[in-house]
Amino acid sequence: MDDLVALHAQAVERMDRLFRSLRDEHAKPIDDLSERLVKLVGMHAMFPGHFLYVVNYSRAQLVHVDGFHRVLGYPDHTVDLPLLYTTWRPEDAPRMAHLVEVFAHRMMAMDPPMAPFEASLLVDYRMRKADGTYIKVLRNTVVFDVRDGDRAPVSILSLCQDISHIKHNNTIGWQILGPGAGRFTIKGIEPLPRLHYQPSPRELDVMRALAQGRSSKAIAQALHISTHTVNTHRRNLLDRTGCRNTAELVRLASQRDGHNTAKTVILNVHHTMSNNSYAYAIDRIQRHLADLADGKPLRILRLQELMDQTFGLLPLFPNQFLYVVNYTTQEVVHAR
Repeated sequence: MDDLVALHAQAVERMDRLFRSLRDEHAKPIDDLSERLVKLVGMHAMFPGHFLYVVNYSRAQLVHVDGFHRVLGYPDHTVDLPLLYTTWRPEDAPRMAHLVEVFAHRMMAMDPPMAPFEASLLVDYRMRKADGTYIKVLRNTVVFDVRDGDRAPVSILSLCQDISHIKHNNTIGWQILGPGAGRFTIKGIEPLPRLHYQPSPRELDVMRALAQGRSSKAIAQALHISTHTVNTHRRNLLDRTGCRNTAELVRLASQRDGHNTAKTVILNVHHTMSNNSYAYAIDRIQRHLADLADGKPLRILRLQELMDQTFGLLPLFPNQFLYVVNYTTQEVVHAR
């Protein structure tokens, strides 16, 4: 226990040093912060299990929080920057500190600079609630604001969700998504225990092809992308997974492919047991919608305005989409 306390204290000190190093005494506050957040994410934090915050690196402080009181039990007005990392589970703290440090330094060093919403870091970890219990949190972080002139990142926006009901193991998973994910090379991520990189769907395609013995050129032809793009994926996979060479990456790909094959076999068994299961499910949904329709279709007034207020530009986040179903008209009335 004493060792865990010491490791946690060291991780907290690492985070304190990181944010002090990023501070800029001459930085200006973010203009129209509340108005911009409403436009971007609307009332997203009102969803059960969701909360969000904005960190201004140049001022080394939290400049906006919402939802902490509902999910974690901390009143929003009491939440400060140190709370974000002092609430890490002690055994997770060294790994989280390492990941955050590498991500922040790489983001600040990118040339050209990372643009808002160009790429997103997803990481799941355990966080302590006010009552002393822990929950599993999935955090989705993007660049939120950039500096005038050199366009360097000034602040980040993090959308967080309690995922304890679907994931409760002691590993820390992380992933980078979005249009700029390919150029977000991360060197220096140590292969620490229980810190696992989750490849993107395209990276998984490349890993499977490597496990099949294909060359970069053959992979490029099969996936309809350039050889340069394939080599970029391979380089990023080595950096992010901690593999020292392609042979280790191939072994990792084979292990993952075996796991996915096992899941496919299970799905096929279920399908064999009931060949009409898909048609049956579709029929049930159609009958359910018919039961909900009351013969007097209702239109949602000011739909676009309502969606903007509720979700803002949330689908700008990589890997996010949304839709609204009007049961009375049995149609999708909004999709983004």
